[in-house]
Amino acid sequence: GGTLTCTAGSYVVTQADVDQGRIEGRASASGQAPTPAGGTAPIRTTSETSSSGVVTVTQTKGLSVVWGAAPTAAPRAGDRVSYSFVVTNTGNVTMSEVRVEYAGVSGPSLNVVCPTQSLAPGGTLTCTGSYTMTQDDVDGGRVSGAVRASGQAPTPAGGTAPARTVSQVITGTAVITHSPGLSIVKSAAPATVSRVGESVSYSFVVTNNGNVTMSDIRVVDNLADSALTVTCPATGQPLAPGGTLTCTAAAYAVTQADADRGRIASTAVASGRAPAVGGLDPERTVSEGSSSGVVTVTQTRGLSVVRSAAPVTASRAGDRVSYSFVVTNTGNVTMSDVRVVDELVAPAGPALNVTCPTQSLAPGATLTCTAAGPYVVKQADVDRGRVESRAVASGQGPTPAGGTTPERTVSEGSSSGTVTIAHTPGLSVVKSATPARVSRAGESASYSFVVTNTGNVTMSDIRVVHELVAPAGPASAVVCPAAGQPLAPGATLRCTTAPHAVRQADVDRGRVVGHTVASGQAPTVGGVAPERTVSERSSSGTVTAARAPGLSVVKSATPTRVSRAGDRVSYSFVVTNTGNVTMSDIRVVDDLVAPAGLACSAASQTLAPGDTLTCAAGQYVVTQADVRRGRIAGTTKVSGQPVTPADGAVPSRTVAEPSSADTGVVEVIVPKSAASGLARTGVSPLIPFGGAGVLMLLGGVILLIARRRQAASAPHTTT
Repeated sequence: GGTLTCTAGSYVVTQADVDQGRIEGRASASGQAPTPAGGTAPIRTTSETSSSGVVTVTQTKGLSVVWGAAPTAAPRAGDRVSYSFVVTNTGNVTMSEVRVEYAGVSGPSLNVVCPTQSLAPGGTLTCTGSYTMTQDDVDGGRVSGAVRASGQAPTPAGGTAPARTVSQVITGTAVITHSPGLSIVKSAAPATVSRVGESVSYSFVVTNNGNVTMSDIRVVDNLADSALTVTCPATGQPLAPGGTLTCTAAAYAVTQADADRGRIASTAVASGRAPAVGGLDPERTVSEGSSSGVVTVTQTRGLSVVRSAAPVTASRAGDRVSYSFVVTNTGNVTMSDVRVVDELVAPAGPALNVTCPTQSLAPGATLTCTAAGPYVVKQADVDRGRVESRAVASGQGPTPAGGTTPERTVSEGSSSGTVTIAHTPGLSVVKSATPARVSRAGESASYSFVVTNTGNVTMSDIRVVHELVAPAGPASAVVCPAAGQPLAPGATLRCTTAPHAVRQADVDRGRVVGHTVASGQAPTVGGVAPERTVSERSSSGTVTAARAPGLSVVKSATPTRVSRAGDRVSYSFVVTNTGNVTMSDIRVVDDLVAPAGLACSAASQTLAPGDTLTCAAGQYVVTQADVRRGRIAGTTKVSGQPVTPADGAVPSRTVAEPSSADTGVVEVIVPKSAASGLARTGVSPLIPFGGAGVLMLLGGVILLIARRRQAASAPHTTT
């Protein structure tokens, strides 16, 4: 029997609730009964559903419409203009099937199309329509209409669909801007006359180039300070936009003044009346003036000019040339303000400043104009081979009375008076070597080449060819820098090459000689490139090799010790080239060896610096005199032929100083006790004693024992 009150948090009303017109809900309660003793918990107890507590939502339906856009430019008949209308949902329910109805007041009704989406409260959507303008619309100056919007509100829950919601009617006017305009084109027949009294007929075509109909068309033409009488027909008026109307004037007779002026010219203006707007007549619309239909009175204007140069030839930059110009009036009107423009053909320039007398020049007459100061020939002129220009004379023809000054009369160009410059291209080259003197193979010599432009034209593509004279070579490539090229007359350019490594053949020759030639490209004349200019051959920059021939010899003996006459000794001689030139025909002389007994390997071949040559002699037989001296020593000398230098003078043979007796010495070791006897008999004390007989055998044994003791105690030196 008890009650319990439960609460929920606040609920926020949604747009769907508003569209439905109420907020409904169903509630149910549930609870847990107690568990019986010793039993299980029962299922929760749930109440029946309650639908009470419905909340009613008050609905407010409303729409508004405004003109979003209307024609604002100056349309023409046939133009399709667009309208837009902005619809706003001013209620609190969603609107669907929104429509806009437009009814014309002073204009057409429109078929307005709206988007199909629903329109939420406060939302907007834009509907559009279009219309093709008529000329009456444009002439009227405005288009008025009334517009209203409608939409379908939602059907309440459990109710019937409400009637369509309709906005208030809004009236609007679209103002059409008038843009009246006229243009006129005048024509004359004939367009050219040649004498006084000829007749000229004029017609004037007026075009309506605005967007409104024009009426009361008039044309005024001011000719020869008195207006022509121009008649415009009523037929064809009013004049619709884009339409034309032709007006005419009485024939006009050419006067002498017209002939003097050289033409008949005037300005025609058209005017008309645009439609009234709001009961007010606008000012007349006036076209721009037309200066067409000019009648030309044939005149002959003409000038000629002949240019002269002094002198007509030049040879170098800095030469001076004077110019004069004879101008002739070849036309039939008097010319004034005669001028001459002489445009020197590039690269010559700038244009000459030519002064002419100030008097007028009658037909057939001449006047002489001169250039202010002589023209100084430039290097570019020399390179081109000539100084050319194009002289043009001009003068002022008579000014038409009341008109504008005519364009100046200009003669044809005169190319006479060309100054010819003969090309004399030339180059020279000087070679330098660093160092200028070397002493051995392997040293380096660097070369530089100074090329001078000795001609009168600029040279380009400078090249240097350096050919080393055999046996030197090959020559290294010479590099000429791009900086400094092209090479002006009198200017120099330094070219270089990689260092040259001195060879043995260079030292043998006594010098490194090379021939150098420079070449370059002279400028093209008349479209034909000349052959390359080549300098004379230069032999400067010779590197001298200081020749220093030299030989040495070392003698060796085998064995280095002997003990008796009759022993044999072998000798060898090592010859070394101690100089810096190649030697040939090597000869060794030793006082112990007969010349015929010396054999040098490849003695006839060349011996390079630092190289060695071995000579061998036949065996030498030791003499008793050698034994007495205790040593064998001899004097050796060597000679050779240095290679012939480049000058062809055969040098003397190179002879080495006699070698010291300390080399190749053989020691003679002799027992002291038998030195004198052995010296007489020449018998070696070491030979075993032998023979027949008892006495001699016994004596030999005793003598042998004694000599062995003596040999064991004797020193190993030469006595």
